[in-house]
Amino acid sequence: EACNLEDTDLIMVHDAARPCVRESDIRDLLNVAMTEPAGAILATPVVETVKRVRHDVVAGTVDRSTLWAAQTPQVFRAGRLREALLAARREGFTVTDEASAIEHAGLRVAVVPGHRDNLKVTTPEDVELAAFYLDTVFCSSGMRA
Repeated sequence: EACNLEDTDLIMVHDAARPCVRESDIRDLLNVAMTEPAGAILATPVVETVKRVRHDVVAGTVDRSTLWAAQTPQVFRAGRLREALLAARREGFTVTDEASAIEHAGLRVAVVPGHRDNLKVTTPEDVELAAFYLDTVFCSSGMRA
């Protein structure tokens, strides 16, 4: 809490479980975040049908037309992020990512379209898919992850 962070400073938060982020996505994200009062995230539109389930039974289908899956990195104004995280802690709000703290504080979070190959590696299958992306998509094309 003693850190003197300014709103002109940007903080980029990245999940190490996402090794396939594209350099171009980071550049696009930073360009948008620099123009935003609070910050921006990478995200992709949800394409799967999403079900609400109760007691192992489908309770309904969620309208996915406005749903996006958040990714990292995420970039925020340092002072605003600090205040949002402190407020969330004070209020007992569960933060699922830094953007959720910013949202909870009533601040706007811009969305920058990302790519699905920026997957989150959480299962053995994800490890194999990430290795495939890194070996074939990024290396063979000369693209920088």
